[in-house]
Amino acid sequence: MKKTLTIGAASIALAAMPIVGVFAAQQTVTVTDTLQATITSACVFERYGESGAASQTDVTTGPAWNGPTTAGTADNDDTANPAVPPYHKYSATLKPGADVELGTSHFSGYCNDENGFEVTVDTPALSNGATTPSTLPFLSTAPAAATSEGYTITKGNGGTPAQFTNQTGDTVFMSSNAPTDESTAVTETATYNVYTISTTKAGTYTGNVTYTFTYEDPTSA
Repeated sequence: MKKTLTIGAASIALAAMPIVGVFAAQQTVTVTDTLQATITSACVFERYGESGAASQTDVTTGPAWNGPTTAGTADNDDTANPAVPPYHKYSATLKPGADVELGTSHFSGYCNDENGFEVTVDTPALSNGATTPSTLPFLSTAPAAATSEGYTITKGNGGTPAQFTNQTGDTVFMSSNAPTDESTAVTETATYNVYTISTTKAGTYTGNVTYTFTYEDPTSA
């Protein structure tokens, strides 16, 4: 007996209905461009100088300064002539027992490091270079009378001059704790005085007062 299978209209209608609760899942694709800009360090430390007064008691020659004398010509040992330190010099000839103001250095420093910079100073004794050398030591205070020999550094930029002691609590000569540029540069001065007594031994006393400008350069790591 021949059999047939008939799909009724109701079955067709059910097949055409959507299945409730089934949705398409959302998909995402990302593309990332990384941007990088390295800002180089821009740090400058320079100075110019001027000699002390031309006429000082018992100063027979000088004072003299052989370096730049204007802000526009200021330099440092690195850019001047690093092979022949010290490149610039204060000098004078004086009688024993006399004192002399050798001159004043004008410093300017700036740096775009986020933590700024600081300048410290090496203040060695001046030596006459003899086999058993005699020295003029760095003095943290100026002698009240002709009873001490040595030299001092006086800071005095735009304010009351103050003795630089280079001792605990006073070892930083100048600094900034934030970025600076040429328009916001930190400035300072150092005036050098040499003191002698009547028994100071004859000779030419020399020494290198070195100012070290320190900053962190994140681009050189």
